[in-house]
Amino acid sequence: MIAEVNDGLVLISDYSTNNVALINIDNTLVNTWEINDYNFFRAYLTPDSILVTLSKSDNLPVLQKYDWNGLILWSFIFQEDECL
Repeated sequence: MIAEVNDGLVLISDYSTNNVALINIDNTLVNTWEINDYNFFRAYLTPDSILVTLSKSDNLPVLQKYDWNGLILWSFIFQEDECL
């Protein structure tokens, strides 16, 4: 599990469940996102509340953007000859 503190909020990536949780400094759950069935690596929350994730599918990097409600806004699977 990796966490980063910023402006009183903590974004927690739980790799064992493919979930990302946003909590405040009082440990109150603010929001959660369920990430697709990829091997999940990293998550970043933008200032406009878009969750950006990096994961892997079939050994290829996958970059995705989720809205506040967990809907996938954008998804890109890098091909073998593309760099990340």
